[in-house]
Amino acid sequence: MNFFFKASLKKKIQQIADWDFRHSGHIEFKEIRNIKLKKLESINKDLYDRITNDLLGQFGKLNNRNVNTNRVVEGIIGLAGQIVEDIISLIENKNAQLMPEDNSDNFISVRNRLTGLTGRKWNNDNKGYDLKGQSIISRKAAEYASFAYKLRSEALHTKEGDSNNQKIYNNNEYSIEDAAILIDLILPLIKDYIQYMKNK
Repeated sequence: MNFFFKASLKKKIQQIADWDFRHSGHIEFKEIRNIKLKKLESINKDLYDRITNDLLGQFGKLNNRNVNTNRVVEGIIGLAGQIVEDIISLIENKNAQLMPEDNSDNFISVRNRLTGLTGRKWNNDNKGYDLKGQSIISRKAAEYASFAYKLRSEALHTKEGDSNNQKIYNNNEYSIEDAAILIDLILPLIKDYIQYMKNK
């Protein structure tokens, strides 16, 4: 994942965003509003509620001109990252509890677990990936979810003064479009999870 990947997603989201936002301050992302999650509700209502109530509900705060947009978006980024961890845990154990909201993260662990769910495993001898076991989620879903979690890690660490020069952002200013990108990033993972549970 690199700057160009993020820039292309951002352009797509900006095209989706309703034109009148600049004039009225009211945000209407049609693609977000029309996410079809009813299948998820019957599979795992807790996860469904976290996405529809907690995550998508955060966007409503952006309609208030008096809020700190950057802080609201940081919250959306954080929740999207937690949903990545929730889905990994649920695939590993369908009875797993959703993780409580916190400010901790382990990007390397999450990335490795996502990679493992694609049926690939890192081989230290060959310095490459080997195909191992069942492919539960697509590589695209894993790559997008990894990127979403990386943004979460960055949102947490920039607040702590992290000077990592591998950051996607040069500062910790996040836009409404960045929040919408997070929805796009985790959707493939959600869809793969629904399909996996339907097939079990």
